[in-house]
Amino acid sequence: MKLMICITNKKYGSSLIKTLGKNGYGVTKLASTGGFLKEGNDTLLIGVGNQDVSELKQLMKASVEELEKQKGWKPKEHRFTSFVINGQNFLPLLHKNKHND
Repeated sequence: MKLMICITNKKYGSSLIKTLGKNGYGVTKLASTGGFLKEGNDTLLIGVGNQDVSELKQLMKASVEELEKQKGWKPKEHRFTSFVINGQNFLPLLHKNKHND
């Protein structure tokens, strides 16, 4: 398991979350400020299997390109920056089973 930390322009955040959720990825969005991309940013924390990192990046790229096309935005060269961290000590969130009161 890996954790991808993705910093993206705020205008892409909601679309990315929707696309990733539909494709089975768990995503947490953090509003972030600062000069990293010199604009309003969203920081996405995404859990991803070891073998799925390339697929995830392609899915994200396609999502932002489609949004730009739909909105008539000029394509940007730099849409997001991502960091991938090994999740060796990953612990899944435990869901309460409705049968285990």
